[in-house]
Amino acid sequence: MNSYKLISVCLFVVFIPLAGYAQGKVSLGIDAGLRFEKAHFHDPKGYIFKRLNPNGTIGLTVNYAHTHTWEFEAGAYISRFHRTSYAFYNEPGYTTLSRFHPQHSTSGFYQIPFRAIYKSNIGYKKFGINFLGGINLLHLKEHPHRSWGMGAQLITIPLNDPGISLFLDTETLARSSLSFETGVEIRREFGKRFYCAYRFTGLLGVRDLIRIDGHYIVGDMPDVEHEYEVLQRGTGFLHMLALRYRLKRD
Repeated sequence: MNSYKLISVCLFVVFIPLAGYAQGKVSLGIDAGLRFEKAHFHDPKGYIFKRLNPNGTIGLTVNYAHTHTWEFEAGAYISRFHRTSYAFYNEPGYTTLSRFHPQHSTSGFYQIPFRAIYKSNIGYKKFGINFLGGINLLHLKEHPHRSWGMGAQLITIPLNDPGISLFLDTETLARSSLSFETGVEIRREFGKRFYCAYRFTGLLGVRDLIRIDGHYIVGDMPDVEHEYEVLQRGTGFLHMLALRYRLKRD
């Protein structure tokens, strides 16, 4: 999908649902949150750090209330993939203080969600629990390319580890793909115009987009190269806060 097609899709997503404004069924909003990528790791030695740092995700949405029970939503987000790796001396008696993979080198991508929202009768006062699902179009901003470099070793406790040298090759396998999404939201109404929601959804990508492969050398075995591979396809979890404004007629 080239940039012109992507812009066309975004225009369709934003403007076509506004035809429902005359019926007072359209809401405009902004979403912001964190995406936790669940990458696939192949690392027989087990020294590659697997807890990837969450990536910020932000975007605009249009929501159409088809009935009292069903809503349909579309939007456009921006988020990122990782393009580097880190290692630590993962042996008994050693640990790292790092909770997540540091944010060093990334690739930006567009995410265009199409969702259906089922408004359940579960709730309390102005809070309600709803269920949602749909499909996302994923499109990397960068053209397919490869990059070579060195990864880094995380600080290990105790500090007497033998040291690790990490070499990697990052490749963009494809620019476009799809991911399926399902999850739940907790919605809070603020009068007739505004409402906000916390959403937790799971994403399942269908195509590998970014591959990181390489090898590392441990200081106490300098003649042995340990190979590894990391694949990212947009599979993971999404924590989002959504704010909506209803375009109701007076």
